[in-house]
Amino acid sequence: CQDFGSQQQSQSKSRIIAVFFQSLYSASADVIDAANAGLKAVLQHTNKLPKDLLQNGLRPILMNLQDAKKLSVQGLDGLARLLALLTNYFKAEIGEKLLEHMKVIADKAVLEKASFALIEQNPQMKIVVATFNIFHLLPSNPHISAATFMNDLINRVLELEEALRRTQYSPFREPLLKYINRYPKEAWAFFFPKLHEMRYGRFLAQLLAAEASGPLRAVIVVDIDGLKQNSFDLHDMEKREPACVNAVHVVYSICQHNTEWLADRGPLLQTLMLVGKELYSKRKTDKIMSNLRLAAEQAGEQLIHIFVAYLSCVPQNLDFLFHLIDMVTSDEIKLQPSFFSYIYTHIISSPSHDYWRSIVMRSLDLYTTRHASQSTKTFAFRNLVNPILAMDVQRCMSNPIQQPFTDKNLAEAVHSKLWKPQLTDISEDSGQPGVDHSRLELLQMSALLLKHHHSLVSEARKDIIKFAWSYIRFEDTINKHAAYVLVGYFIAQFETPVKVSNQIYVALLKAHQNEGRALVMQGLDLIADVLPKRLTGTSDSKFPQWARWPKKILSEESSNLQQLISIFHFMVRHPNRFFESREHFIPLIIPSLSKIAQLPNPSNEHKKLVLSLIETIWHWEEQRVAITERPSSQMFESPQAKKRRLEASQGNSASPAPALGPPT
Repeated sequence: CQDFGSQQQSQSKSRIIAVFFQSLYSASADVIDAANAGLKAVLQHTNKLPKDLLQNGLRPILMNLQDAKKLSVQGLDGLARLLALLTNYFKAEIGEKLLEHMKVIADKAVLEKASFALIEQNPQMKIVVATFNIFHLLPSNPHISAATFMNDLINRVLELEEALRRTQYSPFREPLLKYINRYPKEAWAFFFPKLHEMRYGRFLAQLLAAEASGPLRAVIVVDIDGLKQNSFDLHDMEKREPACVNAVHVVYSICQHNTEWLADRGPLLQTLMLVGKELYSKRKTDKIMSNLRLAAEQAGEQLIHIFVAYLSCVPQNLDFLFHLIDMVTSDEIKLQPSFFSYIYTHIISSPSHDYWRSIVMRSLDLYTTRHASQSTKTFAFRNLVNPILAMDVQRCMSNPIQQPFTDKNLAEAVHSKLWKPQLTDISEDSGQPGVDHSRLELLQMSALLLKHHHSLVSEARKDIIKFAWSYIRFEDTINKHAAYVLVGYFIAQFETPVKVSNQIYVALLKAHQNEGRALVMQGLDLIADVLPKRLTGTSDSKFPQWARWPKKILSEESSNLQQLISIFHFMVRHPNRFFESREHFIPLIIPSLSKIAQLPNPSNEHKKLVLSLIETIWHWEEQRVAITERPSSQMFESPQAKKRRLEASQGNSASPAPALGPPT
């Protein structure tokens, strides 16, 4: 460099620089890159290039700029490189010339033709994209600032996209964002007064959603109060509705990339809640402008995403969480899947027992309040409390050494806040319209505690059985049968008076409504294994008291098909339990098969039950034969089976008798 700086070598230096300029117009990309690197190295050691050398080097490009027909992608890319290297040698007036040429290149006929093909492959559109890529490199000077092209460029992109039928993405947006990112404050100043225009508001939100629009997002976050003032605080309703929709789109786009700024924006979130409630109400009552219906629907979805983003930043703000739950359950804001996703990801799957405890205790307090709606209580228990308890059980089963979340303190809280108060403050009429589904969730939570944590609630078992018994009095089929299931868990876990066990067992056998069949089967399954211990009212081991009740009901209700089906379902699910008493049931089963699967069109469910009953009888007979043909195993036989085998052998020695089978 010192040699080229001497007077003797100045001519050689000028020739080399001239070669660099000429190489910028080469067809080879490698040659262009090498020439660009050479010029960059020269400019690092030279403050100013000679005027004649600069004019000769720029003349080819400047000549092409005079005629729109001479513009090419290669020439415009070369101009972009020179602008990046020699910014101070150009004037911003080049932008005015390029805007004029753009109108000639992309005229109406060209745009119409290009709209039916791939825009990215159209030669004229490639030139337009290369032209847009010049503006972020233009210099600013006292006479004209490069930022003055903001209005023309944004409107030009909107016009091109409209003509090309592009509304979400186009190749013009990437170079436009480069320009906007250089002048983000000027861009926000352009969009700010136009928030009430759907065209500009939607376009701004889409630009903000792009990964490359970081500087523009930063400017708007700083001026979020200005956004609120020019949208949510407007008094002109004709402008306010579209401005609110656009503002929601803008906030949502920003939240896709950065949510930390929401942490201290509580007032903004409260305003968004009110706006969402207003838009949803107007849309339901068809009082919103017709051209805003789809945008308002999208804004409602985006609001839930914004609220979820805020809760992710400040998960301890339970007031906001339960306020949001109250709004979605009151149908003031439309519930979206993203809210359920947040609940599972950040609440149910949370590793913090303290956070779980705060959620559960808040839900327990919510249930005891009068002002909370049934739907809010139902949502809290169905989607927060019960899943948390279930997740705790799952974690403890997969990792036995883990400290369980459910402890004595939680059990006592449930006892004092839910089980005890319900004994004196419960009635069929909850005082609110509709079916109270929160009671079902409360019963489900109680059943879960009895199933997996019965030792923790053993001291409260007297209140638990009273609590469940109070729900059995209800006429609501689902809640009544759910209470039976809870009592079933109780009978399975704790010693229960024979009177209570017998009453629940008979009630379950007689319950045959279709809407509660699943709960009835669950309740019977729970107590099936403990029936011999809980019901001991007869000395006949072959036909105990618990087996007499199904026989009695089948005999008395033989004309009630649903009753028969309910009891037969119970029998086929526990065939071994009824083996010793089979001779009392087979004469009832055989005639009922034709009733269950009535021709000509029996249902699949009934056909399946008939096949299961036949299989059960076959299983009983196989078991009987296996017992009678197993003399070497007598020492392992149960007393009932041994007595039965001896009676069968005595009968055979007197006179052969046929095997037990269907009556003729």
